Amino acid sequence: MKSGEHRDRVAQEHDIIAFEMEGAGVWEEIPCIIVKGVCDYADSHKNKLWQDFAAAMAASATKALMERYVCRTPRTNSGPTPAMFTLVPVSAGVVGPSRFVGRGDELGRLHEALKWTGERCTAVLQGLGGMGKTQLSIEYMKRHRGDYSAMLWLNARDE
Repeated sequence: MKSGEHRDRVAQEHDIIAFEMEGAGVWEEIPCIIVKGVCDYADSHKNKLWQDFAAAMAASATKALMERYVCRTPRTNSGPTPAMFTLVPVSAGVVGPSRFVGRGDELGRLHEALKWTGERCTAVLQGLGGMGKTQLSIEYMKRHRGDYSAMLWLNARDE
């Protein structure tokens, strides 16, 4: 958010006391508590001078929170289940966008990162939900399926 006027209007309209951007995608995917280091006022006067201090304060608050609230019943990992791993042959038809446009830079960087050098390689696309990682992957697979003997797709979502 770059406008103090817009910030104030949204805050007033929705009774908001703070804005959080980066953790929003995580919040939707896994149960968590987001501890933020506040270093600006969500307006055009951003200043990087306070970021290190804000990060240190957030780390300190997180440590204090973790020391105070100890998990009494830890969750156990039951190990992989058959539903976690599936093989989908390309002929099964991975559905992607029919009119994929743009993202040429990302596709180029991905192709460069996965260029055969005589050794196995891995690419990980990470980011907030809804940003197009899956569609980018599908488009890359469609364009370069003949360049590889195999492509492995892992869904790292915790469901």
